[in-house]
Amino acid sequence: MRVTLQDIDLDGWVVPANKMLSLSTLSAMRDPTLYDNPDTFDIRRTDHPRKHMVFGMGAHRCLGEVLAAVELEEGLAALSARLPGMFFDGAPPLIHGSGGIRTVDELWVCWK
Repeated sequence: MRVTLQDIDLDGWVVPANKMLSLSTLSAMRDPTLYDNPDTFDIRRTDHPRKHMVFGMGAHRCLGEVLAAVELEEGLAALSARLPGMFFDGAPPLIHGSGGIRTVDELWVCWK
């Protein structure tokens, strides 16, 4: 939660001063004017910045960002080395958003 210090004009709407404001990261980096096909997961995407906005910026940057990136990179490298023929199987996963956290019910994979 944040508190507005002054009136803020936001796309024609005024957020009054001294009001609590809650921001959602569920839509971070999903602006179609900035990103091609923002709702499509593409691991080879080239139109994104190096630093993801959900980790914050400046003094409010998440200390766990580097750890999360290393864990993801090492985990995916180990998985692809162990199962090089792995591929998605079945319907695309359904992604749900809740309280700033995205979840996937199930993700089926197979390998050759």
